[in-house]
Amino acid sequence: PVVTAPTSIKSSMLLFDVNNKCTSSTSISDTYGMHTYIIELAKCHQHIPLSILTTKATSCLFLEPSSLKFLMHYTSHRNSVPMKCHILDVSQFPSETFISIGEWHEAWAHFLKLLADYASPEVLAWWTKHHNKLHQHPDFEGHWSAILAFDIEQCAS
Repeated sequence: PVVTAPTSIKSSMLLFDVNNKCTSSTSISDTYGMHTYIIELAKCHQHIPLSILTTKATSCLFLEPSSLKFLMHYTSHRNSVPMKCHILDVSQFPSETFISIGEWHEAWAHFLKLLADYASPEVLAWWTKHHNKLHQHPDFEGHWSAILAFDIEQCAS
């Protein structure tokens, strides 16, 4: 017997259709947005280590806020009047020098989202170019330690 495939399928018979696809979040920051503690660090012109932008750290910010430590900080940027603020103590999170390649990718996705929401297009473009140049390195994994060290140096300056 010869089996023939149908030449046309009615849309009501489709088993897989984009109209039936449920959207899902890939991380807690996609669900809740960027945590206000991270935004506050940026407002106070503090370095935001990649280690607090990982999914694990972001989950801690949202799900375990009572366990977090804060610092008193007096911010003064470009000769502005110093203002007292309480900011997240980033030392309670692992050092960014120890993040894995997977965590680096997670953190960069979150950092670029932060920049897309809160930075000028020029700043976003500069950091996007920086990130792309690093992650497109021909031997990214083989040179991971040097790439991470360079990235941390660039982000902290």
